[in-house]
Amino acid sequence: YEVGVKSEYLDHTVLADLTLYYIDLKDVQLGDFFEGGWGGISGGNVVSQGVELTTSYSPVGGLKLAFAGAYMQSELTNLAPGTWAQSWLPGYQLPYVPRWSYTFTTDYDWALSDLWYAHAGAALRWVGARWSGEGMRSVSIGGAPTMAMPAYTLLDLNASIAKGPMALRIFARNVTDARAISQAIVLGDIANPPAEMEQRILQPRTIGIGFDYAF
Repeated sequence: YEVGVKSEYLDHTVLADLTLYYIDLKDVQLGDFFEGGWGGISGGNVVSQGVELTTSYSPVGGLKLAFAGAYMQSELTNLAPGTWAQSWLPGYQLPYVPRWSYTFTTDYDWALSDLWYAHAGAALRWVGARWSGEGMRSVSIGGAPTMAMPAYTLLDLNASIAKGPMALRIFARNVTDARAISQAIVLGDIANPPAEMEQRILQPRTIGIGFDYAF
C-alpha cells in the first residue's frame, strides 16, 4: 500500500515528493545453513513500512540543490518452522537494511563560451547502522543478530568540461577515505564461539580522470 504527493512551489523552483508505504511480504527467501551448505529457503513473513522524501531547489539557473531521505522499518513477523537462520530474528531490522539514510547533492552547470560548458557537483551520503546477515551457522550473541555494522558518511566530488559530444571529467570518490563496512560475515559453529569474522569495506578514496565521446 502506498500513498504520496508530488508538488512544485515558488514558480517551479522547488520540487517535493513525499511517499508513505506499507508492504506485507509472504514466504520471503532467506539465506540459511542446511545439509552442509548455504542456500535460500522460505523464511516466513516480512513487514516493511516507512517514508521517503525527495526535494530539490533551483535558486538560480544551472544550480540544483537536492535532498533525499528515507526511513524504513523492515522486520520478520514470524520465522518459518525449521529455519536455522539465527541471524534472521523476528522483531529485528532485516540484515543490511538501514532504518535511516539520506543524501545531499549539489550540481551546477554553466557556459564557459558559446561552445564550451562546465559542470561541478558534490554528493554527501549517510547510511545508518545495519545488522549483518551472512555466514555459515551464524551464531547469535545474547539472542541478537550476529554483527552490527556502524553508520557511515561518504563524500563524492566531480567536475567536467564539455564541447559538443566530447567531455573531460575529473572525480574524487570517498574524499574523506571513510572505512565504511559494506558487508560483514561471521563464520563459526552453533556449539562454539565464532571462529572468524570478516568485514569488507567500500572503495577507499579514489581520484580519477575520464574522457567521454557521445556517438
